[in-house]
Amino acid sequence: MNINYNLLTILTGRRKMEARNEKLGKESLDKLIKELGDNRHSDIRFHQLDITDRTSCENFASYLKKEHSGLDVLVNNAGFAFKNAASEPPEKQARVTIGINYNGTKQVSNILFPLIRGGG
Repeated sequence: MNINYNLLTILTGRRKMEARNEKLGKESLDKLIKELGDNRHSDIRFHQLDITDRTSCENFASYLKKEHSGLDVLVNNAGFAFKNAASEPPEKQARVTIGINYNGTKQVSNILFPLIRGGG
């Protein structure tokens, strides 16, 4: 369970759930909709997004601009960590982790911030 998943259970209005892996994202969306049932207060949709891929971020921004003409709230909850038993050398673990958790977050934020409406 992650922060976005829990936020989507309580927020109202139209919501987006994003994931790098489209199959897992759609499975999470189906699970959430099933769990909420009639208690769902919003229209929740899935969109693929890989924050480490500039084209993916730009495509998502274009979609949001076209479909919703902007954003009211942005929750950056993408993050990655290797398991303690990971076989990758520490240098590779650091490079991948920083690439996602810092560079990816910075990239998607820079692309999406201009879409945040006044008061958002």
